[in-house]
Amino acid sequence: MTTSVTPPTSLTLLAKLQSQQVQADDWRRFLQVYTPFILDWCRSYRLQEADARDMTQEVLLRISRCLVEFEYDPSKSFRGWLRTVLHRCWCDWLKSSELGGTGSGDTATLRLLAEIPAREDLARRLDEQYDRELLGIAMEQIRARVTPQTWQAFELLAL
Repeated sequence: MTTSVTPPTSLTLLAKLQSQQVQADDWRRFLQVYTPFILDWCRSYRLQEADARDMTQEVLLRISRCLVEFEYDPSKSFRGWLRTVLHRCWCDWLKSSELGGTGSGDTATLRLLAEIPAREDLARRLDEQYDRELLGIAMEQIRARVTPQTWQAFELLAL
Protein backbone atom coordinates (compact mmCIF):
# COMPACT_ATOMS: atom_id res chain seq x y z
CA MET A 1 0.00 0.00 0.00
CA THR A 2 1.04 3.58 -0.49
CA THR A 3 3.02 4.86 2.45
CA SER A 4 3.09 8.54 1.48
CA VAL A 5 0.85 10.92 3.35
CA THR A 6 -1.84 12.78 1.47
CA PRO A 7 -3.04 16.20 2.44
CA PRO A 8 -6.32 16.45 4.32
CA THR A 9 -9.47 16.34 2.24
CA SER A 10 -9.89 19.65 0.43
CA LEU A 11 -13.37 20.97 1.08
CA THR A 12 -12.81 23.58 -1.62
CA LEU A 13 -12.05 20.87 -4.17
CA LEU A 14 -15.13 18.88 -3.14
CA ALA A 15 -17.28 21.99 -3.50
CA LYS A 16 -15.85 22.66 -6.97
CA LEU A 17 -16.55 19.08 -8.05
CA GLN A 18 -20.15 19.42 -6.90
CA SER A 19 -20.73 22.76 -8.62
CA GLN A 20 -22.29 23.30 -12.03
CA GLN A 21 -19.08 25.01 -13.22
CA VAL A 22 -16.68 22.17 -12.44
CA GLN A 23 -13.43 22.45 -14.40
CA ALA A 24 -11.32 19.65 -15.88
CA ASP A 25 -8.40 20.78 -13.69
CA ASP A 26 -10.52 20.13 -10.60
CA TRP A 27 -11.11 16.52 -11.68
CA ARG A 28 -7.42 16.13 -12.56
CA ARG A 29 -6.48 17.26 -9.05
CA PHE A 30 -9.00 14.85 -7.50
CA LEU A 31 -7.68 11.98 -9.62
CA GLN A 32 -4.08 12.86 -8.80
CA VAL A 33 -4.77 12.72 -5.06
CA TYR A 34 -7.20 9.80 -4.78
CA THR A 35 -6.50 7.39 -7.67
CA PRO A 36 -3.36 5.91 -6.06
CA PHE A 37 -5.27 5.20 -2.84
CA ILE A 38 -8.24 3.67 -4.62
CA LEU A 39 -5.92 1.50 -6.73
CA ASP A 40 -4.04 0.34 -3.61
CA TRP A 41 -7.33 -0.45 -1.88
CA CYS A 42 -8.41 -2.48 -4.94
CA ARG A 43 -5.10 -4.34 -4.89
CA SER A 44 -5.62 -5.15 -1.22
CA TYR A 45 -8.66 -7.20 -2.30
CA ARG A 46 -6.06 -9.42 -4.01
CA LEU A 47 -7.42 -8.68 -7.45
CA GLN A 48 -5.29 -9.25 -10.50
CA GLU A 49 -3.66 -5.99 -11.59
CA ALA A 50 -5.94 -5.58 -14.60
CA ASP A 51 -9.03 -6.19 -12.43
CA ALA A 52 -7.75 -3.75 -9.80
CA ARG A 53 -7.34 -1.08 -12.49
CA ASP A 54 -10.79 -1.83 -13.92
CA MET A 55 -12.36 -1.62 -10.48
CA THR A 56 -10.52 1.65 -9.82
CA GLN A 57 -12.11 3.07 -12.97
CA GLU A 58 -15.53 1.80 -11.87
CA VAL A 59 -15.08 3.36 -8.43
CA LEU A 60 -14.07 6.70 -9.97
CA LEU A 61 -17.07 6.56 -12.30
CA ARG A 62 -19.43 5.92 -9.39
CA ILE A 63 -17.83 8.69 -7.38
CA SER A 64 -18.33 11.13 -10.25
CA ARG A 65 -22.01 10.18 -10.34
CA CYS A 66 -22.55 10.21 -6.56
CA LEU A 67 -20.53 13.30 -5.72
CA VAL A 68 -23.33 15.62 -6.82
CA GLU A 69 -25.52 14.33 -3.97
CA PHE A 70 -22.67 13.83 -1.48
CA GLU A 71 -22.87 16.01 1.62
CA TYR A 72 -19.63 16.38 3.55
CA ASP A 73 -19.98 15.68 7.26
CA PRO A 74 -16.95 17.01 9.19
CA SER A 75 -17.52 14.39 11.89
CA LYS A 76 -16.96 11.62 9.35
CA SER A 77 -14.18 10.71 6.93
CA PHE A 78 -14.38 11.45 3.20
CA ARG A 79 -11.92 8.60 2.61
CA GLY A 80 -14.28 6.36 4.58
CA TRP A 81 -17.02 7.27 2.10
CA LEU A 82 -14.64 6.44 -0.76
CA ARG A 83 -13.91 3.05 0.83
CA THR A 84 -17.65 2.42 1.08
CA VAL A 85 -18.07 3.14 -2.64
CA LEU A 86 -15.14 0.82 -3.38
CA HIS A 87 -16.56 -1.96 -1.23
CA ARG A 88 -19.91 -1.75 -3.02
CA CYS A 89 -18.13 -1.97 -6.37
CA TRP A 90 -16.25 -5.01 -5.14
CA CYS A 91 -19.48 -6.66 -3.95
CA ASP A 92 -21.04 -6.00 -7.36
CA TRP A 93 -17.94 -7.45 -9.02
CA LEU A 94 -18.23 -10.58 -6.87
CA LYS A 95 -21.90 -10.97 -7.77
CA SER A 96 -21.16 -10.65 -11.47
CA SER A 97 -18.39 -13.25 -11.11
CA GLU A 98 -20.74 -15.65 -9.34
CA LEU A 99 -23.30 -15.23 -12.12
CA GLY A 100 -20.81 -16.36 -14.73
CA GLY A 101 -19.65 -12.88 -15.72
CA THR A 102 -15.99 -12.20 -16.22
CA GLY A 103 -13.86 -14.88 -14.60
CA SER A 104 -10.26 -14.89 -13.52
CA GLY A 105 -9.89 -18.56 -14.40
CA ASP A 106 -9.00 -19.28 -10.81
CA THR A 107 -11.82 -20.37 -8.51
CA ALA A 108 -9.46 -20.46 -5.52
CA THR A 109 -8.92 -16.73 -5.90
CA LEU A 110 -12.66 -16.11 -6.01
CA ARG A 111 -13.15 -18.16 -2.86
CA LEU A 112 -10.36 -16.20 -1.16
CA LEU A 113 -12.03 -12.91 -2.09
CA ALA A 114 -15.33 -14.06 -0.62
CA GLU A 115 -13.84 -15.07 2.73
CA ILE A 116 -14.62 -12.95 5.78
CA PRO A 117 -10.99 -12.97 7.01
CA ALA A 118 -9.97 -11.28 3.77
CA ARG A 119 -12.51 -8.52 4.45
CA GLU A 120 -11.28 -8.18 8.02
CA ASP A 121 -7.71 -7.96 6.75
CA LEU A 122 -8.74 -5.22 4.34
CA ALA A 123 -10.50 -3.30 7.10
CA ARG A 124 -7.40 -3.60 9.28
CA ARG A 125 -5.16 -2.37 6.43
CA LEU A 126 -7.45 0.55 5.70
CA ASP A 127 -7.47 1.53 9.36
CA GLU A 128 -3.67 1.32 9.48
CA GLN A 129 -3.37 3.46 6.34
CA TYR A 130 -5.73 6.05 7.78
CA ASP A 131 -3.74 6.11 11.05
CA ARG A 132 -0.51 6.65 9.07
CA GLU A 133 -2.15 9.51 7.19
CA LEU A 134 -3.29 11.16 10.42
CA LEU A 135 0.14 10.68 12.01
CA GLY A 136 1.82 12.27 8.99
CA ILE A 137 -0.51 15.25 9.08
CA ALA A 138 -0.01 15.69 12.83
CA MET A 139 3.77 15.40 12.48
CA GLU A 140 3.83 18.09 9.78
CA GLN A 141 1.78 20.42 11.97
CA ILE A 142 4.05 19.84 14.95
CA ARG A 143 7.19 20.19 12.85
CA ALA A 144 6.06 23.67 11.80
CA ARG A 145 5.75 24.68 15.47
CA VAL A 146 9.08 23.48 16.87
CA THR A 147 12.69 24.41 16.26
CA PRO A 148 14.70 22.33 13.80
CA GLN A 149 16.86 21.00 16.66
CA THR A 150 13.80 19.83 18.59
CA TRP A 151 12.42 18.13 15.49
CA GLN A 152 15.73 16.44 14.79
CA ALA A 153 15.84 15.15 18.37
CA PHE A 154 12.30 13.80 17.98
CA GLU A 155 13.24 12.04 14.73
CA LEU A 156 16.32 10.46 16.27
CA LEU A 157 14.47 9.25 19.36
CA ALA A 158 11.03 8.36 18.06
CA LEU A 159 11.47 7.50 14.43
